[in-house]
Amino acid sequence: MTLLVGSDPALADALGAAGPVLVDVGCGDGRHTVRWAQRRPDALVVGLDAETTRLEKTLASVRKKRLRVLFVGAAAERPPEPLRGRAAEIAVVMPWGSLLDGVLGGDPAVLRAVLALGGPGATLEAVVNVRPWDAPDSVDRKLAATPEPTDEHLAGLVEAYAGLGWELRPDGWLTDAEARALGSTWASRVVSARASRLLRLRATGPR
Repeated sequence: MTLLVGSDPALADALGAAGPVLVDVGCGDGRHTVRWAQRRPDALVVGLDAETTRLEKTLASVRKKRLRVLFVGAAAERPPEPLRGRAAEIAVVMPWGSLLDGVLGGDPAVLRAVLALGGPGATLEAVVNVRPWDAPDSVDRKLAATPEPTDEHLAGLVEAYAGLGWELRPDGWLTDAEARALGSTWASRVVSARASRLLRLRATGPR
């Protein structure tokens, strides 16, 4: 099966038979998940999201192309137990709401849940959508409460990750070409709208 609920025992079976596992947290419509799977045919790529109704076209594409992709319906802050400690790589692309609060805001419960997906020496790459701070709040109300990524805030974020055993390295702003290469619907939209900027965060877990 290509789409499972988090409690489905078939998830543990699929993970047990897999080699490297990559987890796309908050995968949305799954376009980035598919792009990742195309680049990594050696791995099982798991798209994780509480809302799976946007996946219809992506599921058809995955089945047609026979990609090693599995979508799991579960919230990022409550991931299925079989996924804990299983990921070699974690991606969080264009999060918002509680997932953005965790990855960029440092919310301890959400951040702990996301990082717990990683196995020994796992890596995390997050691309977060940050409202331009010289623009009015009305530009993007979903991002109005997002902390401004000042040097002071990022230093505190590094400490939050370190408290969970992870080394965080803020990695600068994405170019338009890098954003479009993600394959994310939302990344392409914000690039076209010129309403936000995309910040990359990279982190490595304990071995």
